[in-house]
Amino acid sequence: MTNPEPSRQEGKMPQGYDDRTEPPAPTFGDAVRYLWDRRVRLAKYFLGLLALGVVATLAWSFSRERVAEATLSLGFKGIEKGEYPNGRKFAIADIRGPKVLQKAVQEIGKEKNFPAVDMVVRGIQVQPVIPGEIQARWKIQDRAGTKREDYFPSNFMITARPKGMTPEESVQLLYALLQAYQQDVKNEQLGALKFMGEVSRYKPDELIRLYDYWDLPRILGENVATLKDHLRELTDEAKDFRDPKFNVSFQDLEQDLSVWSSTRLESLRGLVDGDRLVKNRDSMVKRLQARQEQLDIQIRGVTQELLEATKLLETVDRPRTTLVGPMSGKDGLPVIDTNALDRLVASDYTSAVVKRVTKLQEKKTKLQEAQWAAERDLALLAKAHDVLLENLPPTFGRDLGVLTTDLARILDTYNKLLSSYLDATVTSQVTLRDGPRVVRLGPSTVMVLAGIVFVCAALALLLLIVDQSVQASMHRKRS
Repeated sequence: MTNPEPSRQEGKMPQGYDDRTEPPAPTFGDAVRYLWDRRVRLAKYFLGLLALGVVATLAWSFSRERVAEATLSLGFKGIEKGEYPNGRKFAIADIRGPKVLQKAVQEIGKEKNFPAVDMVVRGIQVQPVIPGEIQARWKIQDRAGTKREDYFPSNFMITARPKGMTPEESVQLLYALLQAYQQDVKNEQLGALKFMGEVSRYKPDELIRLYDYWDLPRILGENVATLKDHLRELTDEAKDFRDPKFNVSFQDLEQDLSVWSSTRLESLRGLVDGDRLVKNRDSMVKRLQARQEQLDIQIRGVTQELLEATKLLETVDRPRTTLVGPMSGKDGLPVIDTNALDRLVASDYTSAVVKRVTKLQEKKTKLQEAQWAAERDLALLAKAHDVLLENLPPTFGRDLGVLTTDLARILDTYNKLLSSYLDATVTSQVTLRDGPRVVRLGPSTVMVLAGIVFVCAALALLLLIVDQSVQASMHRKRS
């Protein structure tokens, strides 16, 4: 007999087997349909949260402290090296220095409310503005463990809100601070370039009484040489500047000074040398001999410096073999110091050394000329005799008076022209690139609102998911 059980058993499924198919994984379209079906509730959550966020942001924004803010830009000569035009080191503290702040407070009429500068300086912050490319290079250098490259900022962010001042008064303070610092920078340059020689301090009869007659041409010549250096520098820097009030330029003054030297000064020197006009011959000879010794020492020192600088120039001009290290690589090839190569490419060493050699050569030439002049004076004084004041030729006092009068006129014109030039240029060298304006401390309100929108959208979605989970759980409990 056949047994029907096997066929029946074949129809049975193993215990624990579920023949239902698994649901497919949710897709992005399912998520979009899920949100679209519940869009009204999602919008309610989002708008409710957004309203609360906007109200909180506006309340926070209006409660922030209001301060005056401006960006100061410096463009005077030397700031790229962190120096003033006269060579003095620049410091950020100079922008809010005691004298500058005192002038600024007086300018806005608040000296009674702020008798001490310390009350104002605590409310003013100055921060350098570092360009993004410099910061990026600094980060690379920090990661490489190398020294950061030198950078001297020329732009500075200033925020001001001294205690006891309104934001509007702080804006006025920044304007006054700019004007006071402009005057301070002008005084720095004026102090470096303004000329005050013996002619400006003494009258002709005082010069005759204070100095030996033999010394007067040399002293006046040294004063003129210093003034010529100033004029040469200013002529290159301000070749297009002409004072509208005096209708004169630095080129004009340079020509006047050259004419004065070749006529007035040479005339006085010829009179002194020809008549052997000396007040105390023995004392003058001793001083000239001591001067010769000093000049000889200085010439030897400059010659040694010039020799070392020339050797350095030859080293800099050599091929890149000086950048090869003593160690060798795996293939026996020399190791190149790439950092030294980069620094050499970035810095024009040759130009700096050439300038130094040129300056040393000029200095040596001037010292040699002074030494020859001292030798000539000693030869002339060998046959000279002391001349009393009453025995001076009448032409000496007259020529000295004309000479000093003309030179004093040139010096006075130079100082007035220099002041006028600095007035015209400092306003463009110390400027406010941005501001001043009243701002609120902290991040931008627009950026905060953008963050609030993002957070509200995320919270609204989270609330929707939580709400659906709670409803599904309650529905299961009821069923």
